[in-house]
Amino acid sequence: GALAVSFAVIAGATIVICVYGYDVLMRVQKWLAIVGAVLAAVYFAIIIPDLDFAAESPKSTVPVLAGIVMVAAGGGLSWANSGADYSRYLPVTSSRKGVFGWTTFAGILTPLVLMLSGILLSAGDPRLAGTVAKDPFGALATLLPTWFLVPFTISVILSCVAGAVMNLYSSGLILLALGVPLRREFAVGIDGGLMVLGGIYLIFVAPTFFDPFMSFLTLFAVPSAAWTAIFVTDLLLNRRDGYAPEELYPPHARAFKPAAVLALVMSALVGWGLVTSRDPYINSLLGYWLPDSARHGSFAASNVGVFLTFLIAAGL
Repeated sequence: GALAVSFAVIAGATIVICVYGYDVLMRVQKWLAIVGAVLAAVYFAIIIPDLDFAAESPKSTVPVLAGIVMVAAGGGLSWANSGADYSRYLPVTSSRKGVFGWTTFAGILTPLVLMLSGILLSAGDPRLAGTVAKDPFGALATLLPTWFLVPFTISVILSCVAGAVMNLYSSGLILLALGVPLRREFAVGIDGGLMVLGGIYLIFVAPTFFDPFMSFLTLFAVPSAAWTAIFVTDLLLNRRDGYAPEELYPPHARAFKPAAVLALVMSALVGWGLVTSRDPYINSLLGYWLPDSARHGSFAASNVGVFLTFLIAAGL
C-alpha cells in the first residue's frame, strides 16, 4: 500500500509540473539539479572510502560491449531528440557555438560522472552489483549511515522526477507537433498514462529492476539510433543549402519525407531482429533475425545491433 501511494504521488507530481509549462519546469529543474548534485556528492564522499578496488577485470569483451551500448542508449540516444527543448526558447541572437557547446558539455558531464561512480561502486563491492539488479535504491541505501537515509531518499525521488518531467514535456510537444488536435495538458496526460503503465509493470510485475530497465533502453535505442542517423545524415547533406523554414509550418508544411520514413521503418525492423533482452516478455518480440543458437551468444548479449541500426539507417 505504501509503495502504491508513493508511486501515485510521484507520478502525479511529475504530470502536474509538465502541465504548467516551460517556465515552471525551468524553475523546478534548477533547484532539482542543485539539490541532487549536492546530495550525490555527499553520498559518494561517504561510501567511496569503504570500497575495495581489488576486484578482477572482466575476462570477456561482451560485458564491455554491452556496457558501451547501455551508455549510448541511456545517455546519448535517449536524449537525441530532446535537443530542441534546450534551445528553442533562446533569443535568435544567441551564439550557435555557445548553444551547441554548453548543451553538449552539460549533457556529457553529469552522466559521465554518475556512470563512472556506478562503475566504482560495482568494482569496489561485487555483492552490491548483484543486489542493485533487484532493488537499486535499497541496495545503495544499505551502505549509508542512518542520518543520511532521508536526504538520500529525497535525492533519488527528485532525480527521478527531474528526468521524467523533461521526458513528459518533450513527448507531449512531439504529439502536438505531429498535428494531434489536443491541448497541451491532454497531450501530457496521454504520455503520463503510458509512464504510469510502465511504472506499474516495473514495480509490481517484473521480478527485478535491471532486466526490464535494460530491455526498455534496448527496445527504444534501436529506433532512436535510426532517427539520429537519419537526422544527422540529412543535416550533413543539406548544411550548405540550408533548410526552408516556411515548409516547417502551415500552410506550406511538409508532413514527412517518404525516403526518411522508409529508412526509419526498415532499419528499426532490422535492428530489433538483431538485439535481445533479458526480460522474457520483451525478449519474445526481439531477436527474430538471430538463429536459436545465437540468441544466447556473445553477439546477442552485447546488443551491438543498436550500432548496426545506426549505420543501416544512415546508408538508406
